[in-house]
Amino acid sequence: MKCNVFPCESFSFPVDRDAVGSIRNPKQQERIADLLEDVGKRMEGRYAEKLRLESIAAEVGVSSWYLCKVIRKYCGSGFSDILTGIRIAHAEELLRNGEVKPSLVGQFVGYEETGQFIKVFHRMTGLTPRQYRDGLAIERSLALAETEGRYLCSDDTETYPGPSVL
Repeated sequence: MKCNVFPCESFSFPVDRDAVGSIRNPKQQERIADLLEDVGKRMEGRYAEKLRLESIAAEVGVSSWYLCKVIRKYCGSGFSDILTGIRIAHAEELLRNGEVKPSLVGQFVGYEETGQFIKVFHRMTGLTPRQYRDGLAIERSLALAETEGRYLCSDDTETYPGPSVL
């Protein structure tokens, strides 16, 4: 499954432009920049698939060892960590939009096992997908109530006028 939230607003491929710019050989600098751009587009475009460093390396015509080294040096993280960041950013986008049930989001962003997705999502955000979505719903309710000049009580059943009325 693939979600229709692309490009993701909250994630960009993490290339250290200063490090790439510090390469003395202009041809090598251009080659590395082009390689990272190509790899980033492939990862962003196919994050929901079973992506492997080896397959991306073969597609772009370099060894997996070289690609691993370049990504780690110029992006500051490994391939798997970057892919996880892309997937979680897209999951957050789906949860924000409310397009998909939290229990299905993992499948849309490349996780076959729901439990694994929940574990990774929690590790990256500090919340389960459901907590994340529910937290957004509460924030929206509070923002709406605030703009209307009323505030929700702790049991969410009554409202009282905001401080400007008291």
